[in-house]
Amino acid sequence: MLNRLKLYLKNFDWILFAAVFMLVVFGLVEIYSVALGQGSVDLLNFKKQLLFAGVGFMILFVFTFIDSYSLRSFSSIYTV
Repeated sequence: MLNRLKLYLKNFDWILFAAVFMLVVFGLVEIYSVALGQGSVDLLNFKKQLLFAGVGFMILFVFTFIDSYSLRSFSSIYTV
């Protein structure tokens, strides 16, 4: 299991992840600054987007562990 994790981290596309992460961070900063500019104390939209970003990144890491070839068995149209 540890060897698989090391291989996963070695083969992970860190440049693409960093680009997506930076876009999410910039978006969250913009939402936060707009909420502060409007005088919104509760920051509801910022909190929701922060939650969705966290869930999205968790789903990203879960799906990167799944082998895409193993998903073929669930397909109704199976081509080789």
